[in-house]
Amino acid sequence: ARDTGGQGGDEPLLWAQLPVGWVGADRSATAKAAVAAGAQALVMDDGFQHHSLHKDLSFIVIDAGVGHGNGRVIPAGPLREPLRTGFARADCAILIGEPASDRPPPWLPRDFSCVPARLAPTSETHGLAGRRVVAFAGIGRPRKFFDTLREVGAELVETISFPDHHPYSGPMLMRLERTADVRDALLVTTEKDAMRLPAWFRKRIEVAPVRLGFSDPTLIDELLAHALADSGTASAFSALDDEPYFVPEDGDDGDPSHHEEAPATTPWRGRGRR
Repeated sequence: ARDTGGQGGDEPLLWAQLPVGWVGADRSATAKAAVAAGAQALVMDDGFQHHSLHKDLSFIVIDAGVGHGNGRVIPAGPLREPLRTGFARADCAILIGEPASDRPPPWLPRDFSCVPARLAPTSETHGLAGRRVVAFAGIGRPRKFFDTLREVGAELVETISFPDHHPYSGPMLMRLERTADVRDALLVTTEKDAMRLPAWFRKRIEVAPVRLGFSDPTLIDELLAHALADSGTASAFSALDDEPYFVPEDGDDGDPSHHEEAPATTPWRGRGRR
């Protein structure tokens, strides 16, 4: 893609790197174009509250470490709609990360389909083991990124947090580079942040990718198989993005900060299909 993060957004630029992907301001028109081009299944990112397209299957993606924040709807809280109506329209919840307890979250409806998942570092990220790193991130919860770097064995000498989708100015990039030089460290960020950086600066940093993995993908496979079998035409699936849905951690205000590693917890395993 020739667009920059400031033109099309960081997430569309990530999707543009996939073998097949469609990006458009009008979801209905984009979906029709994809079907006309031969698509048999449509996967919408952040499409849970989009109602102009019929959806055969809907997932709610939840940060297990944060849950639903204070449980209130915007602007009083982080939710886009009440939990009751959201879960009533969803087919399955995907809990990403380590929950605060080994018990089912109290806000999760009884016997609701739930699949644990984890963002796992790739081989490129594991390659940072033992390296001195200045890490920066402008995502929903930068601490998750910093904890991933610690997990692979990187030595974080400084961590710098910015708001989600933060636009990086030239002077800010120069300050980041000077910080890494003074610390004699590598400057490292996320794939999503890299989409918002100019090409000349991307060459001066390291990107630490992660990939989503399921502890047991059986339920996901079953739900997808049923949706495809029941639909005579192209199927639409949606996933609710967890970053704008839940509250960022306190302290992630753009100032340099150092975070301690979170204590280990036992993940709760989902109960399966309703």
